Amino acid sequence: MLRLKDAQKLLQNDYLSVEAGHGLTSDGMYHIAASTYMPECTAEMIDWWFGFIHTTEQYRLWHPRDHVFSDWEGPRNNQSQYIGGHHLVHEYIGGELCKLKISFKDPSEYFGRNFKEEFEAGGYGTAICGRVGLWDDEHGSVLYTGHLIHLIKNEPNACRMRSRFWLGDIEGVSEAQGDKVPDSMRAGLLKHATEEMAILALQLPELYRKHRQQPDTGSRPYVCETCSQSFTRPDSLARHKRRHNEIPPDAVAYEHQVDKSRLVPESDPVARPPSEAISTLQTGMNAPESTSHDMLEEMSLDQEPFISLNWPDSEDLLNSILSAEFANLPSLEVLPSQSMVRGAQESEQQPVSPWLTSDASQSQMHGGNHAVRNLSQIINSLNVTLRKTAQVFHSLGFFWARETGMFDLELEEDNELFTFDHVPAPTAADEKWKAWAAQETQLRALLGHYILDAQLSDQGGPTSQRHTSSSLPVPCDARIFDAADASTWQEHIVRTERKSQRFSDLFFSLFSDRVHVRHLGTSLSGLTASVLLEGLKALSSERAVAAPAKNLVAVPLERDISRALGRMYRFIAQSASLSLIDKDIALLRWHTICMHTTVNLNGLCRALFHKHNIDQCIIGGRKIPTLDLPTWVTSARARLGILHAFSIYHILQKLPTGQTQRIHVPIAVFSAAMVYIAFLLGGVHSISLPIVECWDSVVLINLDEPVDSVTDDLDFDVRRYLDGTLKEPDKCINIMYDISLFSRTLKNLEELWGVSREMQLILEELSLKTA
Repeated sequence: MLRLKDAQKLLQNDYLSVEAGHGLTSDGMYHIAASTYMPECTAEMIDWWFGFIHTTEQYRLWHPRDHVFSDWEGPRNNQSQYIGGHHLVHEYIGGELCKLKISFKDPSEYFGRNFKEEFEAGGYGTAICGRVGLWDDEHGSVLYTGHLIHLIKNEPNACRMRSRFWLGDIEGVSEAQGDKVPDSMRAGLLKHATEEMAILALQLPELYRKHRQQPDTGSRPYVCETCSQSFTRPDSLARHKRRHNEIPPDAVAYEHQVDKSRLVPESDPVARPPSEAISTLQTGMNAPESTSHDMLEEMSLDQEPFISLNWPDSEDLLNSILSAEFANLPSLEVLPSQSMVRGAQESEQQPVSPWLTSDASQSQMHGGNHAVRNLSQIINSLNVTLRKTAQVFHSLGFFWARETGMFDLELEEDNELFTFDHVPAPTAADEKWKAWAAQETQLRALLGHYILDAQLSDQGGPTSQRHTSSSLPVPCDARIFDAADASTWQEHIVRTERKSQRFSDLFFSLFSDRVHVRHLGTSLSGLTASVLLEGLKALSSERAVAAPAKNLVAVPLERDISRALGRMYRFIAQSASLSLIDKDIALLRWHTICMHTTVNLNGLCRALFHKHNIDQCIIGGRKIPTLDLPTWVTSARARLGILHAFSIYHILQKLPTGQTQRIHVPIAVFSAAMVYIAFLLGGVHSISLPIVECWDSVVLINLDEPVDSVTDDLDFDVRRYLDGTLKEPDKCINIMYDISLFSRTLKNLEELWGVSREMQLILEELSLKTA
């Protein structure tokens, strides 16, 4: 970890080994690092902000939840004069209320006398430096215990804030006391710094424009290179340039006559930092410009899919399945030396990346006619025609699989590969293992196609297959599949208690009145949970499409689907084989499915897009429902919808960086954001939300009838909330504030999942309407 006395190394390296994380330094201090990309912000704006923010009202703009009180000792002329001043604050960090005094220092105290020349040489605009202390607001005394530096790196049309904190340097104590820093402060300060700077990035350009005291000299030094129009401020020029990016080059001459700009640009000439591909709101991480597999070791990633493994774990395999062609799956007889599914023309020396859109050809796929290699690249490409074509032909994959006998898989009890009457010779055991692995890979490839099938139904329409009638067997335990050699595989096979089940049996159990959580939940794996969730999504989509017809053959009622979803929630929550992260990932998808079941999100989106003249190619369908938003936001369905949306927001805050790249995350974020936007457009900017203790009973509430409230019910507060009688200001959320996380998450995913870019542009467009 970087020592305080080595702070000058920040100027010598744009990216150090730790850009988001915390730990002890060699000299005993506790170091916390955060990084935030701030679009359309400049170093000048950052300097102005720290000279502007004095009152509690101004301070709460920075973080509406955590910031409580603010006062200022020092110059108050609103002109970036903060050095020598003292900021007195009360704020929550890691759940604890901290009373702090921040005394701002000249950057030369940390970077030396020649810092201005070094800043200019390294492309840095400014640095906010200070001593941080514990403030006794009753007696006015302070005990300084740490240091802070916010170093601002200039970027094209943006800046990047590299925040650094050193704690444990206690005034009057010779030895650093970093090991005494509470655990809540360590991770809490990282989270708090990342959140508050992300919030500031969304507001700063507008606040700077409104409140900066600047005499009007008539000077317009910032000139657009395309049309020669001049501006007084760099942020105005940046917004103007963005309009050029959304208009074809041959239409620039008529820019002021165009009333409706294209939502999805044909190209993206603005140089964007490569860090956006892996940056998240939770870590504020930004990575150096390099190939995707050069990510920092300190990132909170649970997987690095770019490394070619001799044997994949089960989650990596699922990711590779979703980026592979069925025609190139391994046969049952032979398992290739690399178990990652490869294209037929791939050489053994080329590792396969599950995120194939992150290669050098990605830049050509933003609207161009670039030949793509497989289904994943087509779906993730921003070329709308290619993406839609892939979705149309997706169902042919099932037809091909049935024609070639891929569905003819045996249960474990009928499979000779699971019998060990005697100890086989090493060669025979190895062959048996390889044959079994090829069969298990084939099964997981089919299950991945089912998962993708339900994912595509989120954009409107039913799935191409009836998921609940699938006769495929349940995949084996991840420990068996992850075995590195034949002997380890055989050992796990013998020791593991196996249950031969087909997915059709599990779906039947979800809808049966005689099922108990112990029948499934304790042994539920991540892949099995994904397949079951997508099967319920398939039923929900089929029910939604056939809504005008009340009586349908073999399609469960909405209440029956809700009951199955409630059981699925308990199965996930009580699973002994799922990690906490796996549970959060599964519940993120669960809340998305429930939200789509509760609210007609496709209809809601079409109505919003039609009303605000937004062209889009995400949500299918042509029928535009009538929608009275002020009335809709008071309905029980809308209220339950935003309760699910808030749960999605809460889970996103907790997920590590690598886990937000899952295939179902973009639609979860977009769906939650659309519900938030609908409430804002309906005139609701804050709302009191209850704490949900029993989701499996909440999903059973009949929303089409008056909601009854019984005091003894576990969901009593939820029922009061649904009928509009819950008034608890301490549980109130700021809707506009929460939208910032959704927008940044989509932006960070756009290089991995190209459709995220279109989603983020739509969200940005609608957010402007709510202002």
